[in-house]
Amino acid sequence: LIKSHWERKMTLITQGRKIKVRRTAAGVASFDFEELCTAATGAADFLAVARSFHTVVLHDIPFLSMERLPEVRRLITLVDVLYDHK
Repeated sequence: LIKSHWERKMTLITQGRKIKVRRTAAGVASFDFEELCTAATGAADFLAVARSFHTVVLHDIPFLSMERLPEVRRLITLVDVLYDHK
């Protein structure tokens, strides 16, 4: 993530759910699309991410179509929450 800082793993707990953060350093978190948007996550989970990190990087976003509507909705919610929390 950031060469001058140690990367680490952590787990956020929100409403009894665990969100694994595989890579984080200096207030930056890195997630794969699958980790955040295919799991049963919602606005409260994304708010916990936004409160914990000033920057969120989302990798491996696939081509999205109506066949993946739940994931599309989660991505939109994630972007909305991150934008509102900035």
